Amino acid sequence: MALKWGFNNFARLVLKRGIEKRADTFIILYGIPRSGKTTLGFNIIKPYIKLMKELSKENPDLWSPPARWSKLLKDYFALSIEDMNKKIKNNPDYSLCFIDEGDDVFSWFDLMKKEQKELLKLIQKTGDKHLLTVLITPNLGILTKYILARATYMFIVIDEPTPQGNVAYVLKNYTNPFLAEDRPFGLKGIQKALKKNPKMAENKNAFRKYIIDRGRVVGIVNFNKIDQKLYSLYDKLVKKPSIQNSNQKSNMVSYSRYHKKDYALKTILYNLYTKDNKSVAQITRLLKDKFGYNLSSRTTVQKWINQISSVKNKPKLDDEKLLKIKKVVNVKEEEDIEVD
Repeated sequence: MALKWGFNNFARLVLKRGIEKRADTFIILYGIPRSGKTTLGFNIIKPYIKLMKELSKENPDLWSPPARWSKLLKDYFALSIEDMNKKIKNNPDYSLCFIDEGDDVFSWFDLMKKEQKELLKLIQKTGDKHLLTVLITPNLGILTKYILARATYMFIVIDEPTPQGNVAYVLKNYTNPFLAEDRPFGLKGIQKALKKNPKMAENKNAFRKYIIDRGRVVGIVNFNKIDQKLYSLYDKLVKKPSIQNSNQKSNMVSYSRYHKKDYALKTILYNLYTKDNKSVAQITRLLKDKFGYNLSSRTTVQKWINQISSVKNKPKLDDEKLLKIKKVVNVKEEEDIEVD
């Protein structure tokens, strides 16, 4: 039977895992929209931050959290998967990294696949940093099975919050790597059971009994709302910039796609010049839009033709690096909040 968990005990469990097992703790938070996943995330990390503040006074080798939330939000809350990778790589030992991925960010599937590969590499390489990494996702299908297999715990929220708070079920992953990779957290079995018995999915008590009896649930936690000032600061420094970054990214293409199109255009112009015996002036006249405006000059067309002429070997067009987006957020001191 699963026992009720406390967040203070979980914070000590994370630190003990880092010190004794010399391992990181990677947590995935999953639930329906508006179920309070971000609130749950804060409930998880606040006791850990408090614990580290107390212990770092006596042990300088441990991470000493910043005194104000603005600093914590800036340095330890990621605006994107790329930013998460950077923070996992560079942040101090025993610190944390928190990312709340909403639907807007997760809609860019190609980027997610690439960045998840990088995330997986970093998590594997930075296990000796003993980090607490929290990833909130609205859709488990977007996460690769390798990321799910690498997670230590998963917190699942199946209902909307009430005035009294909400409940999350804590699942522990398989320690056997074969089981973790094939069916992380036993999710496949849970999904199949719910499809066979839809009534159980709608009956909270029946689902609660089923998921606990399966043995993957190791804890049940109750969580409440966080301070509104803190949430407002988080919304300003993390959530809104994250959405803005996502909107900007959705209008971009990768360097790989850009180079392929650029290479194709220049090759066409080169073929017109060398194989169809078109002059540079004739080619330039072809580069007009439907309104009759020139899209390029003769000088530029000649330069493009020369570029292809100088190519000796087929160029590599698989560079998938994406344009970096830097967002600087200024915070007024009077709006800041001290860490409890």
